[in-house]
Amino acid sequence: MELGWVKCECDQRSEAENTLREMAAMRYERANSLTKLSYSLRRERYQAGTGPKGNPYYRNRTVKIWEAMACEAIPKQHVDKSPVRWNKKIAVIDGSNVAHWGENGAASLDAVKAIISFLKRDGARSIVVFDANIGFKVSGRRMSDEEIRKYLGKDIDVEIVRFGTVADTKIIKLAEKLKAPIVSNDLFRDSIRARHISKRRGFYLKEYDYGELLPPRA
Repeated sequence: MELGWVKCECDQRSEAENTLREMAAMRYERANSLTKLSYSLRRERYQAGTGPKGNPYYRNRTVKIWEAMACEAIPKQHVDKSPVRWNKKIAVIDGSNVAHWGENGAASLDAVKAIISFLKRDGARSIVVFDANIGFKVSGRRMSDEEIRKYLGKDIDVEIVRFGTVADTKIIKLAEKLKAPIVSNDLFRDSIRARHISKRRGFYLKEYDYGELLPPRA
């Protein structure tokens, strides 16, 4: 389903795609893909500086204007079917992603704990799935499910996938099975199966020990 056009000025295609994805996500709640990506060139004159006597001098430059159609992609098996009723009482947390929600980007279980607390206040139970290397990222050593559960809360479901296993696959399967939203800043755009799953993005302010989540979106 086409939702509307987004436009930006960028030199490189990869930069333009990332910028347009962010713009689409902010402008249209249901946007989860882009189509009709193209660019046009615009010549413009700009003031490049001033001369010795303070008089301005000008140059010409070419600007690339990229645009794309923001869309809501729906798996074929869900077309013409009733919308999925997402269970607001459960959340599948992408633990390795949320661990990096602090302002400096360093991995920490504090961010995960803050988001779990937020969800609990919101009446939702958390299931947290981590990549196999989460222990090395937060403590410099391997950690077990039980160690992390002890830190996050003994009532929290925690799973660390095996080395060589992609945590995203487990996260998507759980979300589909439980009809639960995924908590992650990763929009899982590489997975067609994940596109229709409700997702919640957010952040963590370490100095205030405070986590926040944005409204759910597909």
